[in-house]
Amino acid sequence: MSKDQAPGLEWRARKAGRIPIWVAPAEARKQGFTPQTVRLSADPIAGEPGPAEMLVLASTCRRLQAEAKEWLSGLHNPPKARYDGTLKSLFDLYQVHELSPFHAITAETRRSYVYNLSVLTKRIGARRLDRVTGEDLLRWHREFAKPGRAGGKPRIRFAHALMTQLRIALKFGKVLNIADAKELRSVMEDMEFETPPQRDAFISPEQVEAVRKAAHGRGLPSIALADCHHVRGSAAPEGRDWRVAGRWSAEPAGALVDRGRVWRTGMIWGEHLGPADLLLSKPTSKSRGRRRAEHDLSTMPMVVAELAHVPSSRRIGPVIVCETTGRPWRARHFREIWRECARAAGVPDDVWCMDARAGGITEGSSAGADLAHLSKAATHTNTITTSRYNRDALSKSRKVAELRVISRGGNAA
Repeated sequence: MSKDQAPGLEWRARKAGRIPIWVAPAEARKQGFTPQTVRLSADPIAGEPGPAEMLVLASTCRRLQAEAKEWLSGLHNPPKARYDGTLKSLFDLYQVHELSPFHAITAETRRSYVYNLSVLTKRIGARRLDRVTGEDLLRWHREFAKPGRAGGKPRIRFAHALMTQLRIALKFGKVLNIADAKELRSVMEDMEFETPPQRDAFISPEQVEAVRKAAHGRGLPSIALADCHHVRGSAAPEGRDWRVAGRWSAEPAGALVDRGRVWRTGMIWGEHLGPADLLLSKPTSKSRGRRRAEHDLSTMPMVVAELAHVPSSRRIGPVIVCETTGRPWRARHFREIWRECARAAGVPDDVWCMDARAGGITEGSSAGADLAHLSKAATHTNTITTSRYNRDALSKSRKVAELRVISRGGNAA
């Protein structure tokens, strides 16, 4: 496997075989990045590793390499906070001011905000706020939405995200009583930009089974277990992988720490999931812990089948643990490996891991489950939200048509 596929991978000889080690780039080590090396396997590997094992090692190396490059890029150093009339200075101020709401958002959201702000800084950061007009805003949105490559689709979602990010920064500028920000924000309040279409993809039960099979084929039962939880909605109210597997964030303290990051939000044996009775009770993040997702996993055969791979002696700590590191998955690593398993299972790339949530709700609805019950199981506050996850509109239309015919005594409309 080439260095591009597994950057930083080195092998250390031992009596029982070889141990794979990831080594940080020389420049990162020079600048003080830690850890400088990461052991990728607890036990020495005898002989040549198999293809599936090498794919996991390569994916881990790419993730670690990306983290080191991100650190080197300067994202760990906050920009200077001094407003000079430009959009760039407002973006910087939003990220570092002690009262900015930027500091209260989750690490995952913060990462996307940092990316969006960096794009805005590069493309429009030099512009002065007092010279920006509504016409400029419309033009920017049009430019942002242009396809990334010739013949590609318009990037409506990307453009909408950037304009939303601009609104957020201007709102904070308005809070700080910056006159230019207040005026431009008022202009944006009267403007509407094309929104991305609502997703209509969902994962079918057959696709879930195929992904599970692919994950087990690669020796990754944790991927199969997480996928079952996503589909059954047992711990993923918003359908995102970190609701189940947890996430690593730059928190001040925590019980499980790795490379300066603390693990949060994931399922824990004993605290959220009973090791013996399989009763799950977990606070939902959207309600800030005021509501709980409660499920009896023993009634879910697919989940029970996957949990059977976890012996009672290992039902301690995080429920979803990466096989190669012995620790909870990093979000980016999880998504990358899930996508590889999905491709091997024949799941199209336009179907995402988060669509498993919609798959579970759609399956329940198609089976005749009451919408109010589905909403309760999904820990949604209203049925409107649940309806958005129900993607099988065609079968519902057919059912309505059949009922109408029955009501007429079998006569066609």
